[in-house]
Amino acid sequence: MQSNFFAAISQLCDEKNLSRDVVLETVKAALRAAYRKDYGNRNQNVDVDLDEKSGNITVYLVKDVVKEIEDEDLDILVKDAQQYKKDAKEGDQIRIDVTPVGYGRIAAQSAKQVIIQRLQEAERDLMYQTFKEREDELLNALVHRVERDQVFIDLDKVTTILTRDQQIPGERYFGGQRIKIYLDKVIKTTKGPQLLISRTHPNLVRKLLELEIPEIKAGLVEIKSIARLPGVRCKIAVTSTDPKVDPIGSCVGQKGVRVQNI
Repeated sequence: MQSNFFAAISQLCDEKNLSRDVVLETVKAALRAAYRKDYGNRNQNVDVDLDEKSGNITVYLVKDVVKEIEDEDLDILVKDAQQYKKDAKEGDQIRIDVTPVGYGRIAAQSAKQVIIQRLQEAERDLMYQTFKEREDELLNALVHRVERDQVFIDLDKVTTILTRDQQIPGERYFGGQRIKIYLDKVIKTTKGPQLLISRTHPNLVRKLLELEIPEIKAGLVEIKSIARLPGVRCKIAVTSTDPKVDPIGSCVGQKGVRVQNI
């Protein structure tokens, strides 16, 4: 592992907004696990040092200095400990260099896998936070493909499913079609954020009204209730906070142009 490897870590951390300390500690954890698997056992107390200047990796076995051994993996006699540290005494803890020959190659591979994993986790977390902040919003979406009664929807880098119960009855979907969907909830999963989207939710109509009718967005007209039978009819009760503003006329628009857009 060369010192430029650490430079690459720094660059990735900056680009992906990852904590350098967290990534390095994760790399160390992977190296400890790799050593236990290939050269030792899981009961050993293993420590790893990463020298960023030289690029060297040192693996240590950490043992307690005792007069009588109870666990060979964790304990070492005083006389044996003094071979590594002359003034070692009971109660001390020593580190024994057990770095295997050619361990740098193994370490580099382990570190690479860990970094890739951390990047994937960070990107999933970033996507989750991005969409979590957009819950209860109207989003522009692209139909990716249609398989039987499931419609696959692209939202930025996330593909989610518009399930049959959230589709408007009689509405046809096709690949490349642009539609508006309502983002109800975002659930965090190990595979990335799961987006619960809808074309039938009553709030879809509410958000469309806010988008198309300036008086509603400005608060001059309030939506009191929405009753919707998706694909068939929709009834909306509105009221005005300004006696000079006609709530129904504001929603319908001249020659019905506003309501037709919705």
